[in-house]
Amino acid sequence: MNSYTEEEASVGVVVVAPVRSTPPVTQPKRFSPQSHRPNAVQTQSVRSLPTHPEQQDEDTSTHNPGSLSRTLRSMVPRVLTPAFSQQQTGAGTSGATATDCEDGVRLRKPSSRDTERWMVGISAAGVIVSGLVLIIVLYPLVTPPYSYPKLSLHDKSNLQPEARVSDVYAVSERSPRSRWNDVQRKPHNSPSFHKPQEEPPELQDFYNMMVTNTDKYMDRSIDPCQDFYQYACGNWGKYNPPPEGVTSWSNFEDMTLDIWSQLEDEIQLQLNRSDSSLAHAHPAVRDLVLNYYSACENDTHLAKEGVGPLQVILKTMDKKYSDASKMLQPLQSFQQMLEYVHHHLAIHTFFSWKVETDNKIQSAMAIELRAPNTDILPQGIDVKNNKDLIAAYKLHATKLLEMVGTYNNNNIEEEVTIILDLLKTYLPLTGSPLINDTSTEKLNAVAPFLDWQTYFNKLFNEMGIYINKEERILSLIQDYLMAISKEILSEISIHGSERLYKYLRWQVIHYYSHFLHQEARNTLLPLLDIITGQNTTALPNFRYRPCIKELEEKFALPTTYLLLELLNHQHKGDAVREMITNVKHMANNIRHEYISFIDSFTWLKPSAKRILLDKLKKVKILVGYPSLLDDISELEDVLKPISFNRTAFLKNQISLQQFNLRRQMSFLRQPGLYSEWEILSPMSLLSFYMYRRNTLLVPLGGFRYPLYTADLPGPLTYATMGMFISHELGHAVDFVGRTRDEYGRANASMWDEDTVQVFAEKVMCRVKQYSRKYYPVTGLLTIAEVMADDGSVRTTFEAARESLRHMRFPTQVVNLIKKLDITPDQLFFITFAQLFCMATHPNTPLTGIDHYPPHPTRVNATLANTPQFHTAFSCPNNSKMNNMNEYCDIW
Repeated sequence: MNSYTEEEASVGVVVVAPVRSTPPVTQPKRFSPQSHRPNAVQTQSVRSLPTHPEQQDEDTSTHNPGSLSRTLRSMVPRVLTPAFSQQQTGAGTSGATATDCEDGVRLRKPSSRDTERWMVGISAAGVIVSGLVLIIVLYPLVTPPYSYPKLSLHDKSNLQPEARVSDVYAVSERSPRSRWNDVQRKPHNSPSFHKPQEEPPELQDFYNMMVTNTDKYMDRSIDPCQDFYQYACGNWGKYNPPPEGVTSWSNFEDMTLDIWSQLEDEIQLQLNRSDSSLAHAHPAVRDLVLNYYSACENDTHLAKEGVGPLQVILKTMDKKYSDASKMLQPLQSFQQMLEYVHHHLAIHTFFSWKVETDNKIQSAMAIELRAPNTDILPQGIDVKNNKDLIAAYKLHATKLLEMVGTYNNNNIEEEVTIILDLLKTYLPLTGSPLINDTSTEKLNAVAPFLDWQTYFNKLFNEMGIYINKEERILSLIQDYLMAISKEILSEISIHGSERLYKYLRWQVIHYYSHFLHQEARNTLLPLLDIITGQNTTALPNFRYRPCIKELEEKFALPTTYLLLELLNHQHKGDAVREMITNVKHMANNIRHEYISFIDSFTWLKPSAKRILLDKLKKVKILVGYPSLLDDISELEDVLKPISFNRTAFLKNQISLQQFNLRRQMSFLRQPGLYSEWEILSPMSLLSFYMYRRNTLLVPLGGFRYPLYTADLPGPLTYATMGMFISHELGHAVDFVGRTRDEYGRANASMWDEDTVQVFAEKVMCRVKQYSRKYYPVTGLLTIAEVMADDGSVRTTFEAARESLRHMRFPTQVVNLIKKLDITPDQLFFITFAQLFCMATHPNTPLTGIDHYPPHPTRVNATLANTPQFHTAFSCPNNSKMNNMNEYCDIW
């Protein structure tokens, strides 16, 4: 667990208890765009945004706010019990438990949270008591969790050139970007964590860069009360065009690549035995990262080996299957090969599992069953009628099988046909991800294609762990398991196990081809082009899984350790810890303000309010990184089981997969070894809230401009990092959070029916308004993000309000305020908006990222619902940026 204490630090801004009434009619002098910005132009409307990808292929009843409202009203508590009982009987599942949205990159958040993949569940008690909770879970589940059109790529971090992450920019492309890319490389500005009494030249350079960027990114011809995003970010794209091959770009992609490239530079220096900040890092830990990276980047050696390393694995697999098929019945031979692929190659096809925090037993761990995660196409996509996709997939499979060979040297076309047939059958299968309390005995009845106790014991026994028939298992895929079991049993009854083995074999080839030479990796590109809409085949050095990204996601602890070494080398003394202390203090200030915010709502009954307030008070706030990284001997002990070879990349990857799997397994009987940081890499940018632990994580990766730097004037850090901290605190009281107690345990019956009814009505008010004016809200996960956004800016502004009034800003910032003729309050909102600035190539549709609305929408819709913003800019009630005529407040 993180070693940093929960007490507030002694430094920071003063928190002032806010007044919670509607803003007074008397307002400051009207902010006139014409008076400050000549030639005002027509504002850009955001009403005609394209259909959200989640809309497509969903049940028609969820396509508009009206139908969603009717659905909500149709599931109020009084009519729930029979409907749910019927559903449970029909599903044949057992013991559903509380709603949960853990482990999902809400980032992309960022994906290992395969930073963006939410797992949702529900409790029987919650359904009986709360109609809203039921619809929150069932609403996104009326169709497969992912519809095909949603696969347009918004995770630009995947689109990185192969040789170096930093090469995503050409030199000419980097130069007009924020001078921070140059300034932060200086020893005292990467970022600076100290506040010297006299500003050194480097700090003056930073302030000059900051105010220059703030000014030049704005389009002051736009009325801020009509389109604030365009006012704050109208010129951002001019100075920050998307890199070649990427359709859209924002600060978040820029910051991610920057942290990767900084670390990559130092790794390269260390590998070349040059002067490196990593020279004094612990050799055993440092060399693990260097060896993996070196093997990944050594394309000369990878080309020399070709597909040989994978062929060795396939030869072993083929022999095992050949022997098993002769000695065992088809179902048993299939299970044996599935166990080999899952346990020894660490590829979870057909289904996946991990050891995760129990959803209702405090501090306990449980095995959790999930959807498969090995194919580039997520589970639940109906590919049968997508001819272009099938053609690209067929080409990908054909080329790879030509390289590695088929089973028993069968005809390639016949084997590809089998793969596609089974893909079309299995990939569309889905089900509602209700969390079911189950066991191996119950799984044998629900999904008899496996002997589940044997399956788990085959691996857990190697660690001295025995899984009995009553072992508690959380299944998020119970309906899916029933469907896949039926299909597999049908396949075996007709064709035996050979076709299934060929499909398993293909999944191994498909996944591990990413870790071979470039020719094998490039077979994926035409398929990626179809899925993403990007022209990846035109990028000569494209790599789907960049080496530094693999390290950050799959080997986060030692990789973050090297990042710490880099920062500590640049900033002597306790600078990093001081930064962490300051951010912890900011988070506590914001938490205090959020508590006051929730306390101000009169629609909440005292009992329900007390539950939320107590929960917010007990949110565990962890900032920076796990304490394990401060104890090198403990870190070394954790890493003892693994080693890497600089000339065996595929072997390294399999070793890493096995290491991570077995480390997770150890938590089952030793829950004290588990850290909340297991769910989020400390190198991630954005904060994350863990429902099951009532914990807020603020990772070290986010400590960089423009998200955060100690050189940024204190109140403005609340507008950037503080906003995301407040956003994540909002999830503690959202649809899912309100069904969990102060320890993160599921308890959906904490509110009475009347409170739930009012809550549902308030939610629908905001859904209708948001969908009509800004962006179609077609998924309840999106509603949860809108709710969190709505409370975030107003609470962080209130937490920083007094400091904004009395802050002695640097001279450069004072001059900027005078030049723009703005107030410190207005600068706060400009700073917030500019964090979300983005640029797109012409004719690129404006779409959201996963369940988040697009950046411009998030800025405008959130601020239009923020009374403090209306006051700061004197926006009249009839302006686009003021929703007070139809005010919808949840929190």
